[in-house]
Amino acid sequence: MGVVHHVNNITTRSLRWLQVEISSLCQAGCIDCNRWRPSGGYAEWDPGEPTEWLQNSSYDHMNTYYDLDAWRSHIVKFDAVRHVQFCGNMGDPMSHPQIVECARAVKLHKPECVVDISTNGAIGRVEHYQQLARLGVTISFAVDGLEDTNHIYRRGVSWPKLVERMRAFIDSGGKAYWQWIDFPHTRHQMERARSLSKQWGFDRFELRQRFTATKKFDISINMASKQPVQLNSKHSEPDYDPKYLEQNYLEQLSEYSNHHVYPQCVTAPDSSWYHPCPHINVDGTMWPCCFTSTSTFHSNPSVRRWWKQLTQHLDDNWNNLHYHSPSEIVQSEFWQTILPNTWKDKTNVICLNHCGKCLE
Repeated sequence: MGVVHHVNNITTRSLRWLQVEISSLCQAGCIDCNRWRPSGGYAEWDPGEPTEWLQNSSYDHMNTYYDLDAWRSHIVKFDAVRHVQFCGNMGDPMSHPQIVECARAVKLHKPECVVDISTNGAIGRVEHYQQLARLGVTISFAVDGLEDTNHIYRRGVSWPKLVERMRAFIDSGGKAYWQWIDFPHTRHQMERARSLSKQWGFDRFELRQRFTATKKFDISINMASKQPVQLNSKHSEPDYDPKYLEQNYLEQLSEYSNHHVYPQCVTAPDSSWYHPCPHINVDGTMWPCCFTSTSTFHSNPSVRRWWKQLTQHLDDNWNNLHYHSPSEIVQSEFWQTILPNTWKDKTNVICLNHCGKCLE
């Protein structure tokens, strides 16, 4: 039986690292991003089969960004913070029109705090990349191909704009990482990209494994690359039968019957910042990690329904920094009781998927 650690173990440590969705705007059309849904909904779609990709309708805060004054008032609540990563479950940080000031707000609060940004690199103003370089911000460019292939997964990302911004950042003295997802359709170009990263002055070339590592989904990525990115579309959620959703959720749980949850938000070593740490969504809600932060707009409607039932008795703003301090959120019933109990009774698909281990 796995040992379940109390959430209090991460109260002080976890608040040293933050992931922040500073913007939910993005021009890209990566189909395994929470921005996108198959036209008929995930529950009815079989990966590898044709579908039209439309924007997620289950997220109320799509296509907006963190108010700068609100962000300034929120970041000063984290006295122990030493690393802030601007990333996004729905958007690209560089789409924020005041991204430089967002980063500067962190530095003004904690001058020694590390700030890094993850971006597809083809969005945002060139001068912002230059200013961030001079501010000492690190940028990870998510580039999963070369000129003739990057658009296959990262639909809608302009290669000329990407190169212009990468070069502007590096030429201004910025510390840059090239993050490359290991897709079958670009594997033949990986060493060329690694060589190019050195030539252009990147500090590091990082190879990452894809989350949707199945042949069927690889087929879907290639099929979707031939579709235009429909930024103004709106996916309409089907009216699912609650009994169907409940049965679907139980079927998902059955896949983890021999697993136990070893939550990395509790068990990860204090020596490394890059582990599931508190994630702040663009609406100001704070979650234990980026995976749980997608719970209310998860691609699977069965998962969304389960999470909403789990927290329906809580106040609407129970984990929102507009209404509560970080310590109040961490000490809330959800963090202290509800979430740990889902690890014990193995009813939490999200945690089982990302932090579950099979003991047989």
